[in-house]
Amino acid sequence: MITIEKDGVKIQVEGAADATFVLGYLGFSPAARQAANGVPPIVSVPSEQAAPTSNQSELSERLADFCRNLERRSAVALGVMVRTEGLVTDAELRTALSIDDNRRLAGVLTSISRAAARHGLSARDIYSSTRRRDRDGNATYEYRVAQTTRAILARLLGGGQG
Repeated sequence: MITIEKDGVKIQVEGAADATFVLGYLGFSPAARQAANGVPPIVSVPSEQAAPTSNQSELSERLADFCRNLERRSAVALGVMVRTEGLVTDAELRTALSIDDNRRLAGVLTSISRAAARHGLSARDIYSSTRRRDRDGNATYEYRVAQTTRAILARLLGGGQG
């Protein structure tokens, strides 16, 4: 577990990749993230220090707060992802949200990522995305809820197998 602190706010992430993502989200350039000056303090805390049940309980509480504070469209998009066992395409999400372009969809997904960060979660704790090319060379995106949080999110959002 890595804790990032900036302006009195602490964000805990699982690994270096998530820490790099959060630092980027906070506005630090790649060079600044590698340099010692201006980077918020990062403290490594071994996961073994906390009992697994307390980690799961803490994660459940964070996810509950996260879900309670989601905007309506973000909750709908996340609900679609949770109810789908496999991948959800950008077209499926646009249809569920009644929006017609990926720019608006990106706004909804960004809202989910920002809400996650506000609750000490990384976007990868919630969902992942994959960019693909269709037969015509057009970019399409596919989304999947993180396996580690799927059951909790399904319970909180009232759907899925969880």
